[in-house]
Amino acid sequence: MTTRRSAPDDTLLPNSRPLALAVLCGIPLLAQLLGATLEQSGICLDLNAAIVLLIDAPLGFAMAMLAESAIRARHTVVSTANRCPEYWLNLSDMGAQIVLADEAANYPLEDVLSHAGMGARYMVTPHEATPLTPTQRRALHLLACGYSNQEIAERTTMKEQSVKNMLTEIYHRLGVADRSAAQNYYWGIWPTVARLGSLDEPVSQEQL
Repeated sequence: MTTRRSAPDDTLLPNSRPLALAVLCGIPLLAQLLGATLEQSGICLDLNAAIVLLIDAPLGFAMAMLAESAIRARHTVVSTANRCPEYWLNLSDMGAQIVLADEAANYPLEDVLSHAGMGARYMVTPHEATPLTPTQRRALHLLACGYSNQEIAERTTMKEQSVKNMLTEIYHRLGVADRSAAQNYYWGIWPTVARLGSLDEPVSQEQL
């Protein structure tokens, strides 16, 4: 089921497409190909445009760009192939105005860009269920970025032992075995979302 949050009524969309769009991607060739397609549809490419389309390739590129205040200050749409719902929610927390993570949704990009220009905030995803709290999602993000327990503690104003306990709880809730599996899960390397079946049963080694 596709999730849309706080999207404006499509009947309110302007008749014209956005005049200008900045397309940013960590893979230059992909950005060029997409840009050429958009230009053929009548969209003008401008790196200084108010609306920014962030193509999350390679994975993590969008998060790195959202760390820049100049990007967050613009109308930002992120398209990602990552299947991790905590990753989607963290993108939104970091300032992504619209997150597109459901390839099957076929949601018209022109409409999405118009929504962004109107200030809408929502996600188009297969689901956004997560057993984690916002604090746990933040810790999972830091873990996935390679931070140690001590460094996570410093960035979350928690004691190191509390972080260790919280990470153990995160592993249990996600149904992953350890730190490495949690990193793979967050970056979409492990596509099976075991917890959708049961949050109480650990994932077998065969599933990992």
